[in-house]
Amino acid sequence: MRFSPFNRFAAVIIVFGGVVTLCGIAALAQTQPARQAQRQTPAIANVGRTPTAEEMAAVDRTVGTTGKELPPGRGTAKEGAAIYARKCAYCHGQNMEGVRQMAGTGALIGGPRLAGAGPPTWAAPASGIKFFAFVTTVFDYIYRAMPPYQPYSLQPDEAYALTAYILFKNDLIREDTVMDRETLPKVEMPNRHSFIPDKLEDIPDIEKRGCYKTYGVCP
Repeated sequence: MRFSPFNRFAAVIIVFGGVVTLCGIAALAQTQPARQAQRQTPAIANVGRTPTAEEMAAVDRTVGTTGKELPPGRGTAKEGAAIYARKCAYCHGQNMEGVRQMAGTGALIGGPRLAGAGPPTWAAPASGIKFFAFVTTVFDYIYRAMPPYQPYSLQPDEAYALTAYILFKNDLIREDTVMDRETLPKVEMPNRHSFIPDKLEDIPDIEKRGCYKTYGVCP
């Protein structure tokens, strides 16, 4: 029996109850050439290149709570309605009622409810829009990640229009209100002052204010 082709394995013969088992285990030590090759490998794999500032700017769409990173552009709810019908309704419903992915419905992708009142149901998942403390968070997520099958594809005007349409459907702005880098940060979300430090002594106050009953939106 020859083992020369398998110089990285050791043969182990285990004899138990008259049964002989032959198995291979990885050698504990590497050969000298292999160790030398590892020492000569550079810290960087020399794959690809460093992206340029322009390339990074194309994907750096993060918008903070103050809105200072908002891009130039504008949009209204009227303009956003048409964009929503083309790019958003499949997952979120024609009237932002949400789509629950379940067998027999034909829905391949489910999306949360974006507007409407009342507690969440199986057919109409909870709306997360009113939970956000800052409206810029809504814009940021739409601008960077939507639609999920084509992120970073929305132009600034489209993102402003979609944000305006969602805000309008939640009765937070008028249908003809123009959303841009100046007006958008001024919209105050209903949950703006409901976030409190995460401390155990605050739990009784949270319960007293009824936050649990309103699914995270404190009155």
